[in-house]
Amino acid sequence: MNKDEPAITPPAADGFDAPGFPKLTVPYPAHNENSQLHFEGFLPRILAGMSSFHADMVRHHQVEFEQAVIVQCLLQVLMTKGYVNKEELDAVFPNMARAVEEVRAKQITGPRSASLPADTPEPTDLDCSAHHADCHAACCTSFNVFLTSEEAASNKYHWDVALPYRLLVDERGTCVYFDAESLKCTIWHDRPLSCRKFDCRTDGRIWEDYGKRQLSEMMMNSKARIAAARQRAKKAAQEAARAQAELEAAQADQPAR
Repeated sequence: MNKDEPAITPPAADGFDAPGFPKLTVPYPAHNENSQLHFEGFLPRILAGMSSFHADMVRHHQVEFEQAVIVQCLLQVLMTKGYVNKEELDAVFPNMARAVEEVRAKQITGPRSASLPADTPEPTDLDCSAHHADCHAACCTSFNVFLTSEEAASNKYHWDVALPYRLLVDERGTCVYFDAESLKCTIWHDRPLSCRKFDCRTDGRIWEDYGKRQLSEMMMNSKARIAAARQRAKKAAQEAARAQAELEAAQADQPAR
C-alpha cells in the first residue's frame, strides 16, 4: 500500500451516492432566521425532541400499566364470582382486540402530523391580500402549522425537530417562509396542505366579524405583541449599527503604529 494513502478509508457503501442510499430533497430555503437552521442550534433541538419523546413514552407506559392492572383485577373478581369463564373470554378476544387496535390507530401519539378530512375544500375565492393590512397575515405569524406525514417525509419543508412535524418558526413565532415586508408566503406555489385548505373567514380566533374586517380580541392582542417585537428588533438593530459605527470611527482615529 502506498505510504501516502490512509490506512483506513470509509467503504463506498457509506457515501451519499452509494447504491440504495435514499435521495434527499433539499428543503425550500427559509426566509426568516431560526437557530435550528445552523448546526450549533440543531443539536439542542434534537436533544429537546428526544427528551420530549422519552417523556411521552414513560407517560404512555405508566398509563398502559395501570390500565392492565385494573383489567386483570376486574377479570379476577368476575371469574372468582363465576360471572364469566375463560372460554367466554377467549371467544370475544379476537374481535375486541381488533376494535381496540382501530381506536389506538386514530390516536395522536409521538410526532404530530396534520390530518385533514378528505372532503375539506380548498378556498378558491379567498384573496388573502385583501385583508393582510388588517390581520398582518395572522395564519403565518400567530398559529402552529403541522405538516402531513407525506410532507414531512418529502423533506421539502423545514420543521421543528423538537416538535414534529410543526412548520419551523422564528423566535417571534413567525413562519420561516413568511416575508414580513411583502406580507407574502415565499413558498406559496407549494405551501403545505394545512395552509392551502385554511379559510380564515370562518375562524373566530382571527375575526370577530370578517365582513366588517373586525379582528377578534385574541388577534388584537397578538397584533400588538408582534408590533412591539418588531419595534424592539428595529431599535436593537439601530443600536448595534450605531455601536459599530462608533467603533469604526474610534479605530480610524487611532494613529497608525
